[in-house]
Amino acid sequence: MQYFLTAFLLLASFLFWGTGLAAWVTPARYRRFSLIFAAPAGLALQSLTVWIGAHAGLKGTDAYGRLSLILPLVLLLAAWLWRREAWRKSAGFSVLLALMTIQLGVMVLPFALRGGDLTTVSTGSHDAADYAAGARVFQEFSSSDRSGFIGQTEVVSVGVVDNFFDFWLRTNHFTPSALIALNGSILGLKPCQLTGLITIVLLTATLPMVFWLARAGLRYRPWPSLGITAIYAFSPINWYAVYQVSPAQIIAANAIALLTWCGLAYWRENAVLTRSWRWTGLLFTGFGLVFGAYNFMIVVCLVPLVAYVGGLAVRKRLWTQLTRWFVVMIGLLVVSGLVYFERGAGVIERLTLFEQGFGWAISLLTPEGWLGLLDGPWLGGFALGWRIPLAVGAAALIIVPLLFGARRRPLVVWLTLSLSLPILAGYWYLRSRVPASDSTSYEAYKLFAVFYPGMLAAYCFWADLGWRNAGARRWLTGLGLVGLIVANFAGEWRLFYRLQAPLLEVDAGMVSLGKIEAMPQVSSVNMRLENGWARLWANAFLLRKPQYFEIHTYEGRKSTALSGEWDLLGDFFQFDLPGDDTLHPAPGYTLMRRQSPCFIEAAMGGGWAEMVRDDPRPARRTHWAAYPNPYLILHNPQPVPLRVTLRAVLRALGNRECQIKLGGVELAQLSLSQEPQIWTKADLVLSPGETRVDFFTPQPSDNVGGRLKHPVTFAIDGFDIQVLGRVGGSVSAQ
Repeated sequence: MQYFLTAFLLLASFLFWGTGLAAWVTPARYRRFSLIFAAPAGLALQSLTVWIGAHAGLKGTDAYGRLSLILPLVLLLAAWLWRREAWRKSAGFSVLLALMTIQLGVMVLPFALRGGDLTTVSTGSHDAADYAAGARVFQEFSSSDRSGFIGQTEVVSVGVVDNFFDFWLRTNHFTPSALIALNGSILGLKPCQLTGLITIVLLTATLPMVFWLARAGLRYRPWPSLGITAIYAFSPINWYAVYQVSPAQIIAANAIALLTWCGLAYWRENAVLTRSWRWTGLLFTGFGLVFGAYNFMIVVCLVPLVAYVGGLAVRKRLWTQLTRWFVVMIGLLVVSGLVYFERGAGVIERLTLFEQGFGWAISLLTPEGWLGLLDGPWLGGFALGWRIPLAVGAAALIIVPLLFGARRRPLVVWLTLSLSLPILAGYWYLRSRVPASDSTSYEAYKLFAVFYPGMLAAYCFWADLGWRNAGARRWLTGLGLVGLIVANFAGEWRLFYRLQAPLLEVDAGMVSLGKIEAMPQVSSVNMRLENGWARLWANAFLLRKPQYFEIHTYEGRKSTALSGEWDLLGDFFQFDLPGDDTLHPAPGYTLMRRQSPCFIEAAMGGGWAEMVRDDPRPARRTHWAAYPNPYLILHNPQPVPLRVTLRAVLRALGNRECQIKLGGVELAQLSLSQEPQIWTKADLVLSPGETRVDFFTPQPSDNVGGRLKHPVTFAIDGFDIQVLGRVGGSVSAQ
C-alpha cells in the first residue's frame, strides 16, 4: 500500500507545485486549459527552488524543503483569487486524469505486490544509484561543503569541475536529483526509497503534454489524441526507460513536448512581438527543464520546430515572421541559459563525455517499433517471420494516410513530417556511425525517446484522419487504437514477473552500509566491491567518507591509487581477519584494514560466465562457471605464509562431479546437484604471492539463457576466506 500512497503523493506534489504557476504563465487565450501545464510547471518550479537553494549556500533541502511549500501555496491562492477562470474547464480533463491514474497504478502494481519497505530496483541500468547520490548531495550538503567524498578532486574531477557538488550543478543530470531531494525532504524519505518510484511518476506527469501536443499542436480530435496518449502511457519504449530508472530522459521528453507546442502556437499567432511576453513563462519552463535534465539536448530541442516554421517561411516567404519567431525562441533559450549558467556552460563539456562510451546495446527500432510493437520489455524486435510483415504494415499505416491527407490538410502533414523525419535522420545517423558501438545505439535510443511524444503523434495521423469519418471508418479507427494500446501493454507483461525478483535491488544490506559513516575508526574507504550496482550505491551511502575506486566506476568516480585505510568488499568474496582488522557492517559485506599483518586479497580468474537469468536461486554473491575448469586467485602480499580456512557453497543445474585443487594439490571431490553443498577446508597454508584455486568438472556444459543460449557448468554462491594467523608469526586467531 505504501508504494501506491507514495506514488500518488508524488503526483499530487508535482500538480500542487505547478497548478498556481501554470495559471499565471499560460497565455490568456489558453488559460482555461492551464491544468495541462501544471505538471511541467511543477517540475520546473521544484527544480528552480533547489537551484536557488544550492546557489544560496543553504544546507540542503532537509533544511528548507517543507518551508518551501509556502511558495506553491501562495501561487495557488493568488491564482484562485485573480486567475479563477484558468480552471473553468477543469472537469473536461477528467478522462485524461483517469488515464493518468490507471497508468500510474498499473506501473506501481508490481512493487506493491512484492511488498516490503520502499526501495529502488532496476532491470539492468546502474543509473538509479547515480541519481540517488546527486539527490543526497542536494538533500544534506551545502554548495560550500568539501568534506568527505564531496571534495576529493583527484577522484571526482570531470573537466573543469573539481568537486562532487559542482559536478551535479554543471555536468550531471541536475533536475532529477533535485526533484528526488526536495520531495524526499518533504515526505521524510531517503533517495534510495524514492529514486525508482519518482521515475514512474515522471512518466505519468508527461501524459498531459502528449495529449496536448496531439490535440492542440497537430489539431487532432479529442478521442484520437487520448488514444495516442494511452499508447504513449503503455509503450515499451517508455517503460524500458522507467524500469531502467532514467528520469532525465522522461523529463526532457515532457519539456520538449511543451516547447514544441509553445513554438507552434506562437508561430500561429504570426509571431507578433507585442504578444511574445505572454509566452515567456511557458518557454522558460520548457528550456529550464531541458537545461536541468538533459542540458546537451538543448542543441537539438528545437530542430522539429525549425524544420516546420523554416519550411513554411521559405515556401511563403515569411521572412519577417520567421525573424521575429527566432528572436523570441532563441532569446528565451539564452535567458534560460543565463539563469542556469553552469548548465549552459557545461553543454560542450557534457557532449565530450559521450566519447567515453557510456551505454549499452539497444535493438534497432524499425517502423513497427515506432508504434510500440516490440517483443518484450527489452525493446527487442520480433523474429524475422513476424517482424518483416509487421514493419511493412506499420510503414503503410504511417505513410499512406499522409499521402491521402496531403491535399486536404497540407499544414498538418507538413507538421507530422517535421516532427518525425529530422529525428529519424539523427537516429539512423547514430545507428550507422562507424565505428559502431553499444554507446551509439544507446545514444540513438535516447534521441528517439525524448522526441517520442511528437513522433508518436505524427505516426498516428491515420487515427485522426479515420476518426473524422463517421460510420465504419471511425469504428475501425477506434479498434485500431485499442489494439495498439493492448499490443503495447502486452509487450511488458514479462516485466511484472521480472520485478518480483528484480535483477538489481537496493536491499537492506546495501542500506546498512550507511552505518560506516558513523564508524570513527574507518577514516577512508577503497571501493572494491565487484558489483557495479552495489559499488555505486555504497558511494551514495558513504558521501561523508573519503573514497577511492579501483576502476572507473561512473562519471565523477575515477579510478585512482587505493589510498584508503580500509577496503570495502562484498559480492563473491568474504574475508575474516584476526582481531579488529575486519568489520562486517552488513550481511555479505566486509571492511578490511589494509595495514593488517594478515591482509589478503582474492580475485576471479578465468572461465566464469555472466549472470544466469533463469537461475532458480539468483543471488548477489553467485558466479557461474562457463567452462569445465574455471579458477580463482588468492594473493598473499605478506612476506610469510598465512594459515587460512576456505569455505564455498556450490551447486549445479543437474548432477555433476567437481574437483577442487589449491596450488595444484587436490583438496576435494564433490558430487553436485541443484541443492547447495557447503565445502570447507580448514587450516591451509597460503604461501606469499599468488595461489590458484582450480575447479574441474568432467560433464558437458548446460545451455541456459532463453533465446541467447550460453554454456554453464556449476555455480559458487560465495567464497569465504578466514585468516587464522601467520605461520611462525605472533598474530593468530583467538
